[in-house]
Amino acid sequence: MIILELNFGFKRVLSGSLRKKTALFILIASIASSCARDNFIYAPNRGPFMDVVMDRSKDANPIIVIPGIAGTKLVDVSNEKTAWGSFGFDSYWPATEKDNKLLALPLIDNPASVEERANKVKTTSVIKTLSINLLPFYTFEVAIYGTIVKSLQMAGYELIQNNDLISQDKSNESTPMFEFAYDWRKSNADSAIQLSEFIKAKSKILEINKPYIKDQQFDIICHSMGCLVARYYLRYGGQGLGTSETPPELDWSGGENIENIIMVAPPNKGSIDAFSDLLNGRQVGPINWIKYPSAVLGTWPSMYELLPREDISQAVDRKGEAIDLMDPQLWQSMSWGILNQNQKDILAQIGSEDSTI
Repeated sequence: MIILELNFGFKRVLSGSLRKKTALFILIASIASSCARDNFIYAPNRGPFMDVVMDRSKDANPIIVIPGIAGTKLVDVSNEKTAWGSFGFDSYWPATEKDNKLLALPLIDNPASVEERANKVKTTSVIKTLSINLLPFYTFEVAIYGTIVKSLQMAGYELIQNNDLISQDKSNESTPMFEFAYDWRKSNADSAIQLSEFIKAKSKILEINKPYIKDQQFDIICHSMGCLVARYYLRYGGQGLGTSETPPELDWSGGENIENIIMVAPPNKGSIDAFSDLLNGRQVGPINWIKYPSAVLGTWPSMYELLPREDISQAVDRKGEAIDLMDPQLWQSMSWGILNQNQKDILAQIGSEDSTI
């Protein structure tokens, strides 16, 4: 297996032969550029360079694209309105009471309640563009993962939606590409379990196609927190977090199904950028928009799993004394996140369905 890590200028190759990886390596510039472009969808022009990529992609493994946090569209199952992924007149406005209730996960330690609340929202697809309807007749879009998908399509991959049929003749058709849409609010371990089931399902689809073999391996392109999901899957397969007494076994079982993985900007030691962006919003003209209360963000396990590791999050107080950024008492004294006393109204709002709050 080969692991290629792109962290805005930093790359590391661990192992693997070159022949079957060429089609992936040659896409790196296109993929990396997609993270920097947020106002239009870009794809490489056709030419001799792309002809080489397309020729070699015919022999490549099927590919799975895993987005980062907030990279999957979330929809209200009761009316099909978008809770995350587009904003405006055909979806919920950010941080309204209805949107807060939909996006917040339960604050009680009850698996049944968590499942019930989570089932009110469903994932539909990876967000290619973020649509914003400020007025009924005016819409603008921000490219999210459309650049990566289109670059891969230009390179000879075919996006397979749901359980669409795959071409029976691989020699003349494109190599399959799948999008892994997951609920990015949940723990990365839960998402890794979902990824395990996703890969099993796609493997069965591939097995009925003559060009593919049993136990067909996949390649992965992941971005940001999606790399943490992929990394957990590689190390633990479909195992959950377990408990402190019975932790998951490090057996690298997921690696049996993956040959190559390209990680774009993986937050291996943590990151608070996603939390900051969602808390403080994005500047859209004169409006600081698409922002959410800290109490809502504080219900998402993924946010805590993105906190920087202790070896890079050393901090001191005003007296110069070391403080533990993971100490709940510090969060309470600083009114951070879900422990912000100013969030009482939001907590009452999102916890109204949970009897213990």
